[in-house]
Amino acid sequence: MIEASVIQNPACVGLKKLPGRTPVIPAQRAGVYYRNKEDSALLRSLNGMYRFAYREADELPDFFQPDWDDSEWDTIDVPSMWQYRGYGKCTYTNISYPFPFDPPYIDAENPVGYYRRSFHLAQKTARTILHFAGVDNAFFVYVNGVFAGFSKGSRNAAEFDVSGLVRSGDNLLAVKVMTYSDASYLEGQDMLLANGIFRDVYLLQLGAVSLWDYRVTSDLHAFTVALTLDYHGEPDYAVEITLNGKTQHFPASAHLSAVFPIDRPHLWNAEDPYLYPLTVTLLHGAVPTEIHSKKVGMMHSEIRGSQFLVNGAPICFKGVNRHETDCDNGRAISCDAIEKEVRMIKANNLNAVRCSHYPNDPSFYEFCSEIGLYVMDEADLETHGCVETGDQGYLSKRPEWREAYLDRIRRMMEQDKNEVCVVMRSMGNECGAGENLLAGQRLTMAFDPDHVAIHDQETDWAKLEHGAPLAPTDFLLRMGYLSETQLKAVDRSLPLYMQIEYAHAMGNSPGFLMGYQDFVYSHEKCIGGFVWEFKSHGFHRKNPDGTDDYLYGGDFGDRGHWANFCLDGYLMSDGTPKYTWYELFEAFSPVYVTGDGTHLQIRNTYDFRPLDALTCRAELREDTAIIGSWRGRLPAAAPHETVPFSVPLTVENPKPGASYFLDLHFYDGETNVGNAQRPLGVLCAPVPYRPAAGTLDWARDKNGAVLVRNAAFSVVIDNGMIVRYTRNGVPLIDSPMAFNFWRAPTDNDGIRGMYRWAERDAITWAEALLDTLRFFPRTVTAERQADRVRVLAHGCVLPQSRYYGLETDVQYDIFADGTIQIVIHGEPYGKWPEHLPRIGIALTLDEKYRRLTWYGRGPRENYSDCRAAAPVGRYQADCAQSYTVFDRPQESGNHEDTAYLQLGDENGENLTFIGCRSFAFSMHDFSLDTLTHARHRSDLNRDGKIHLYLDYKMRGLGSHSCGPLPEPAFELTPHPFTFAFVLAGSRPESEALTLARTDFGTVSGQTAAAVHFGEKIEMDNRLL
Repeated sequence: MIEASVIQNPACVGLKKLPGRTPVIPAQRAGVYYRNKEDSALLRSLNGMYRFAYREADELPDFFQPDWDDSEWDTIDVPSMWQYRGYGKCTYTNISYPFPFDPPYIDAENPVGYYRRSFHLAQKTARTILHFAGVDNAFFVYVNGVFAGFSKGSRNAAEFDVSGLVRSGDNLLAVKVMTYSDASYLEGQDMLLANGIFRDVYLLQLGAVSLWDYRVTSDLHAFTVALTLDYHGEPDYAVEITLNGKTQHFPASAHLSAVFPIDRPHLWNAEDPYLYPLTVTLLHGAVPTEIHSKKVGMMHSEIRGSQFLVNGAPICFKGVNRHETDCDNGRAISCDAIEKEVRMIKANNLNAVRCSHYPNDPSFYEFCSEIGLYVMDEADLETHGCVETGDQGYLSKRPEWREAYLDRIRRMMEQDKNEVCVVMRSMGNECGAGENLLAGQRLTMAFDPDHVAIHDQETDWAKLEHGAPLAPTDFLLRMGYLSETQLKAVDRSLPLYMQIEYAHAMGNSPGFLMGYQDFVYSHEKCIGGFVWEFKSHGFHRKNPDGTDDYLYGGDFGDRGHWANFCLDGYLMSDGTPKYTWYELFEAFSPVYVTGDGTHLQIRNTYDFRPLDALTCRAELREDTAIIGSWRGRLPAAAPHETVPFSVPLTVENPKPGASYFLDLHFYDGETNVGNAQRPLGVLCAPVPYRPAAGTLDWARDKNGAVLVRNAAFSVVIDNGMIVRYTRNGVPLIDSPMAFNFWRAPTDNDGIRGMYRWAERDAITWAEALLDTLRFFPRTVTAERQADRVRVLAHGCVLPQSRYYGLETDVQYDIFADGTIQIVIHGEPYGKWPEHLPRIGIALTLDEKYRRLTWYGRGPRENYSDCRAAAPVGRYQADCAQSYTVFDRPQESGNHEDTAYLQLGDENGENLTFIGCRSFAFSMHDFSLDTLTHARHRSDLNRDGKIHLYLDYKMRGLGSHSCGPLPEPAFELTPHPFTFAFVLAGSRPESEALTLARTDFGTVSGQTAAAVHFGEKIEMDNRLL
């Protein structure tokens, strides 16, 4: 049995565990780094297939004995996490601990994973080190039946000297991994909790003399290389250190140091990640016995006043928080996957990554140093669950836990001390405040005074809002998830700040990315930050029918879970970018454009590069057509400088009603690094609509429905709504048009299955029965006018049971060519919800109309507060390409500022809608009710119909699942409005464009209160 004194004792961080050090990879040739460590003949990988047994408790005390019969055991791959291989279940509690809170005790079932594998050594060497790069949680190691060591600290490497335990020939490695230990109280990060040997396992087979550790430092003029050798006076050993092409030779010693002055030093930064090759060669006589390779750089960071400086220059962070996560493997993420993600981050205009919330695989830092990304390293510490006591820093204040804190901080520093990309170190995440953290910060700053060490304190927002200073200036407060108003309060209160977590990308979100950057660039004390987060954490399940689902809290039988709060990435769980990833690309572009289309300014958002290294390709657009283009180099703006910018393109002969745009595309060489569109507007007034000549008949049937028709078309209006529209005998609409104020709630609207949903708008909308709103006409009149038939329905849009409504006029002007202008006037009264999801019209159409062409924002979906990556233009798509199925399905597929929309079939027929100014639209091939209630992707059952939504307004996104509501400019509140659009039947696209340039006499927009509604509004005010 495991003794409680080991796994329930924070003072014990390991047994027989070697001190932390930098990843040392000895090889017999140069060019072997951590990423390709298996190329070394001195390293023996122990990754691969292990015999594996999973038990709900520690039931196999002798499993490590060589004669133990494991023939009936399963096999499991290492690295992996056993929940992802079908053993036990993940839990997702986010904040709370998944066991009773009584630190350091674990009063809960504590499942155990038992691993066994044999390995063969052709020859035993003088010293053998067994390395575990990451094991969750506490684990015990046995070699050939003998106890080799014990470790805690899941995301920190653990090494054991097994020189006296291994032998030439066959050997047995046995590992016992506990689900929980007292260390679990320090590892309460927001992620799916899973267990196993999830990083590399290997042996280092070393000679009598070997390099144990090294450290490379720089004063920005010279490198100092300090070595620690495992050396005990053995004769004829020497060391050669080569850096920047220069070699220094030393006789072997336990400790030695070399200084390499650098002429005209090339300093490292994220925009110019210059690295110097370092090689350390251990020689026995003239024969190399070990060669160590490292790429090193020169970089210092500091906080000075209201600036964060790298090599003395102020920088602005355009960062992202990143967990190590894979939907099929948990935190067992491969080196190839790490490189792919790092390159993807760099290519998306980001310059920084926060290691949330633990040290990463060592290859991650190698890639960041080479590619050019600033890294906020972070200790494997989070005590968020202590908030149950009322103090998140409950353990951070207790001296008996101090060594556990310092061990994690120390190992983080030791592992990554030679990584030039590490621009700052964080003592942990959401650990509250306490002396243990301050001790860690002091330790870090003493170890490396040339880099920033930060401590994420809890924040007293009440003090901030009153402008009271909160903290000393030697660390940054944890800022995040703030509205613009809150940011202004922070700006008044602090000397500098960054948003360590912001712009929470849960589900369909976030909005306001461009707004955040507007704030950063206009407030000098704001040094940017790290958006949350890179990728969602869904657990991949392949269903029997071949569909894919991504599981989250509540899918594992877990209690106290946070539902799908782990699905909060700019990439979905399988690594597919959401459309907001592309919005982030534009927000973080090195070229920040302000001004209108005729008076432009550009800001250089680089920290080191001048802007004239980039070129611009500009296009002058007349509606959907390019009518002029230009290409040239940008002005020589210095970093952070804003300069005027003009493009030699003008509109010579504007067409009536046409809209003009200036599209700007910025390039670094052949690589696009940003885009911007600036509207020039309608430069020549539109021509009033002139109806085609022709005859029209109208009549009522016995039930009061109005039929308007001629030889070419017919339309039926029943109960004030179009129920059928036919052209040349072909039914284009054959089900009732309906008002729609509902959207399938986004996660920011409210999270189903999580207690916090009660604090969000979605439950308010549900309780208000917003999805039951229907139009009830009181009068429907029809009259023939000179060039049209006008049908006017007056009534109310009402929900079931509740006291609120919309006094409504729906006016149809029907022309002889089948064109119908629909004008809806609405004025709210009664107890409406404070915020609304949308105001619009819904239509159910035949599935053949699934091919859409539109002139508006695209090609990706977009919302009022998320549209920088969706310029106005002409686009085409299939219905299924026009929306996103998120890992937890929700509202998706909106397209703003639409001038015309055509839904076509394979025979050339289409259904054309024209905006009176513009409208928003979305379409799905499943119902809104299905989307609302879907928990997983596989719940979206297609019903053979096209569901089209034409909206006067759609609410913005915000980031309210963890952050602010949509900013006021993008919020949707009840108000008097006019929504006007045109149903134009089946048209060639050229006619659709002509109609979009036409003045129909009424445009959509907010209106003043109508006089004839005054009495009702007065009554409502008295009642309320």
